[in-house]
Amino acid sequence: MIEGKSTFNDCCNHGKVEYPPVPEFNGIMKDMFNKVHSKHLNFMEYIRNYNSALACASLRGDIQVIPGRGPYILRFLGIPMMQVGPLYPMKNNPSYAQLYIVDTKEACTRRNINKANEQCDNELMDLLSQWMEDNNPYAVRFRSMRNKLDEENEAAQDEGRAIQDLQLFFMKKGTGLAEKVYSLPSADENAAVCAPTDEGEFQEASYVSFPKHGGLKYLCVTDPTRYGMVFHVLFPKGVRIKEFGHPDLLITFTSNPRWDEIISIIGDDSPANHPDIVSKIFIIKLQELLDDIVKHHILEDKLNTTNKIDNIISAEIPSVEQDSELHNAVLRHMIHRECYEGSECWENNECKKGFPKHFCEFTQLADKGYPFYQRKDNSVEATEGKYQNNSWVVPYN
Repeated sequence: MIEGKSTFNDCCNHGKVEYPPVPEFNGIMKDMFNKVHSKHLNFMEYIRNYNSALACASLRGDIQVIPGRGPYILRFLGIPMMQVGPLYPMKNNPSYAQLYIVDTKEACTRRNINKANEQCDNELMDLLSQWMEDNNPYAVRFRSMRNKLDEENEAAQDEGRAIQDLQLFFMKKGTGLAEKVYSLPSADENAAVCAPTDEGEFQEASYVSFPKHGGLKYLCVTDPTRYGMVFHVLFPKGVRIKEFGHPDLLITFTSNPRWDEIISIIGDDSPANHPDIVSKIFIIKLQELLDDIVKHHILEDKLNTTNKIDNIISAEIPSVEQDSELHNAVLRHMIHRECYEGSECWENNECKKGFPKHFCEFTQLADKGYPFYQRKDNSVEATEGKYQNNSWVVPYN
């Protein structure tokens, strides 16, 4: 209880975590959430069923339901996997995005006869299906793909040629279109239908779907389309994460069992025998980091210049004279071990982490991906008689 009001901790830490505002709805979807539609009770009770029936992609993972009072909470163990199939199913049993490719009447029938939707209202399912086809950007694009495939089939027949194996692409923001691209009637600049190149790929696409072949595809964890394609009811107009663009920093905070605070408590004993102490110290330090970021705003500036990057990120071994403590810490914790065949990071005859890195006299910004951090070509003595250089340094701050 806070100020006489019932609050919950697991979902929002008693109101301290603020969620983005719910996007504006229109039509029947607005009536459902405003609870003015005659069928809103059925919608709210079986909202997960409606969402799954209308989604373009499926969600897979090791899921646990958290019991107790408060909002309904699901816990994923590991990474939630989001999958999309080919545009046409191998067998005559379309689902998810495939239902936006087939005839509208057939799609509604298949959703309603699905056993998972037996508690859903058939008429309401049909109304929501039509709303999605008219309003949801992903549903609109899949529907437009069906129209384009029909046009291509007719054109190929009239011209006496083979049917082109058209592909549907969802483009990364800001990507231009290549040759042989057809404009979609109802899509914006983030979608395109095109014929495959000689190499069979279109490198700038964040997600590619094939019309009549191919297996399940996993949506990348950084793909901005993934939540909008799975949670149609939560994001009926697309994904809000696009408003913020790509993150500037990926911060990894790792526990060090040799922290002074831990050693002062356990003495000469092994940290492995005191997981409670290690975890408590870690949580305290993690909270301090979060306070620095959230309350003290130490990372407020956008990292859009090399000077700003160099102020908080380094990929070099500092000299002993400059900072002996940091010098020793980098050599001990921030050096990528020399890798070879059989190493955990070794793949396709090279280090999949890209080590050793190229030397770079000054930090350089990149159009896409990580910048090239300053890594001057110099060596320092790591241990007696053995030297280390900046090409093996894992960036730190």
